[in-house]
Amino acid sequence: MLTKKFEFDHPMARDPYNGACEIIEGARREGLVVGTWITALQFPYDRVPEVDFVTASPTTREVLSLELNYSRWRRIAELVKAKRPGIPLIIILDIAARDDLPLPVFSQKLTPRQQSEFLVKLSELARRL
Repeated sequence: MLTKKFEFDHPMARDPYNGACEIIEGARREGLVVGTWITALQFPYDRVPEVDFVTASPTTREVLSLELNYSRWRRIAELVKAKRPGIPLIIILDIAARDDLPLPVFSQKLTPRQQSEFLVKLSELARRL
């Protein structure tokens, strides 16, 4: 990520962010529904991406332990409410071409009973947020 190399106020960090916001605004003008990961709301800029929803995933640790980090989820929900009030936060199990992400861990390392238990906890979390 550019902000690891440059400060947030450096044009190499700020300009791509503003460009992404413009792409989102253009897509929405065309009638498209636009969403992204919660990280898009974590930038310290006044301009906020006008997305219709954001997604977040339980961590691999949360999946393996069958325990949700409620303080983490509260911070995520507060960020959404502060930056884009009223949009949905969609909780998904992340997947990629790796075995250590939440969905592969969920599907390959948990028993069916543990999977059910974890899904119930995610459902309860979604109702709380």
